[in-house]
Amino acid sequence: MTVTEEVAGPPSTSEIDATSARTIFTTWLDSFTTALLRRNADELTDVLTPNAWWRDMVALDWQMSSHHGQADITNFVFSSPQAITEITLDDTVSPSHTTPEPGTSWIEGFFDFRAASVRGRGHARLVEVSDGSWRAWTVLTEGAELDNRPLAVRHRRPRPSGHATETPWHHKRADSTSFERTDPEVLIVGGAQNGLGLATTLGLMGVDVLVVEKSERVGDVWRDRYESLVLHAPVYSDHLPHFPFPDSWPVYTPARKFANWLENYAESMELNVWNGTEVVSADYDRDSAVWTVVTRSDTGERTLKPRHLVVATGTSSVPFVPGIPGREEFSGTVIHSSEHRTGQGWQDRNVVIIGAGTSAHDVAEDFHHGGAHVTMVQRGPTYVLSRDRGNKILFESAYSEDSLPLDYADLQSDSIPWPLLLQMAEAQTAAIADGDRDLLDGLEAAGFSLCMGDRRTGEKAGLMSFGCRPGGPGGYYVDVGASQLIVDGKVAVKSGVGLERFTPDGVVLSDGTELAADLVVLSTGFLDMRESSRKFLGDAVVDCTDAFYGIDETRNERGLIFQPSGFPHLWYAGGGVIEVRRYGKFLALQIAAELDGLVK
Repeated sequence: MTVTEEVAGPPSTSEIDATSARTIFTTWLDSFTTALLRRNADELTDVLTPNAWWRDMVALDWQMSSHHGQADITNFVFSSPQAITEITLDDTVSPSHTTPEPGTSWIEGFFDFRAASVRGRGHARLVEVSDGSWRAWTVLTEGAELDNRPLAVRHRRPRPSGHATETPWHHKRADSTSFERTDPEVLIVGGAQNGLGLATTLGLMGVDVLVVEKSERVGDVWRDRYESLVLHAPVYSDHLPHFPFPDSWPVYTPARKFANWLENYAESMELNVWNGTEVVSADYDRDSAVWTVVTRSDTGERTLKPRHLVVATGTSSVPFVPGIPGREEFSGTVIHSSEHRTGQGWQDRNVVIIGAGTSAHDVAEDFHHGGAHVTMVQRGPTYVLSRDRGNKILFESAYSEDSLPLDYADLQSDSIPWPLLLQMAEAQTAAIADGDRDLLDGLEAAGFSLCMGDRRTGEKAGLMSFGCRPGGPGGYYVDVGASQLIVDGKVAVKSGVGLERFTPDGVVLSDGTELAADLVVLSTGFLDMRESSRKFLGDAVVDCTDAFYGIDETRNERGLIFQPSGFPHLWYAGGGVIEVRRYGKFLALQIAAELDGLVK
């Protein structure tokens, strides 16, 4: 289904200048405002298309949810606890007319609003319908700040007096980090981008936060991975909250450079981080609504009593290592892909990689350039897209050198709910595949099995479908060089088979094929965050939580992350770097609202 068909109205094909676009949008906004302030369902219906979407991100309701169709939208808007009381046009970025595809015409604009206890920002995407009027196809309402907890930025930034009687800054920081004074209000388990980004936003809201991280240094989760690792998303979309990269930063960030940036981020944003510390146990008392968390470090055990606990250990934190018969007989080396550091030192030796996702490809390329004979074992099909072509279509339409300011680009991206994003992704996926046709044909000719999306979330929706699949992201490869090695026969592929057992000199596959191996790399993925948290939360708690990822049919959002987990005062934060900034702030709002008793 195309965007035009979804709108179900004849699109305008005429050119609309900036003045006309502004007039159309402000006229619509006036009617929209009147409907909301009067709480009139009929008037609200009149400014929406029949197939409209409304995505609310912790503004009207204390969660993230998306609503489809006029009846569902009006019911949500007028039954939510946070009624909108004021709307004004945000003219910093003027309303604009765009033609996203031939025959489709949109007018987009931004607005500010206030609800009962939230200051928010919004976006609307208008289309022309059969009677010539413009109605909203998508509406976004997004919480930005709690009225009683404005972010301590810009005009509200700290102003040390400099008086001799004032406690010096470094003494204040040492006291803050020690938590000898009191327990933190929020304890975050995991000190990579998700934990640090959330801690930053909560801290700017005045929430007392401690991050515990098992690694010895902030950033080790990236620093200790294989040497050739580079982030696949462009810098334009990967800025961390409240701390953008400098203008000279490379388009694609080397992992070790990003590790150092995280360390710099934690220091610059004055985050309270205990490194070399892991959580031993966490128990929740429903009567007092307080956690009892035991941590362990080289200095011993420490018991903390936070009100909220956040698991931010990453979607790739605990390797999944399947039990394979005969491993103890194998004379070579077996590692999980998470243990790989370099492909050097394996000249003319046989390396077999089990798996065909991102890590498997990166590892295969690394070992090939180290001079090894590499074979990749692919059980099922993989989605492949070229990095530059794919990112240009998927990311750089919203995030690029010349895109809208970052906070507006985020609003524009947030305005597309997941079900609609998956639908729209089909055309993008087809366009990427058309440009990648020679590469894809070459892969298939080499025996590599391809797909166009995850069958559970969108068989033709490409990368977006794998970004929300049940259990967490995976099953794809953004090509940075390994695919051409497969096409050229420099990396061999055995497709449609799995690892059956080890032999003393290699492996046997499920079709009976025997491969000689000096090294076997298990690129078999990771346990999801929910499963990896069982070791300190226990089964009884984790079994109460929602499924990880997938699209929740009630809220039309991904399961578990950045929203209520299903267990009181327990939260999960995870995902790619872009999601730290776009979604972490909504989790911070929810936690702060619960601390302040705003959530009933």
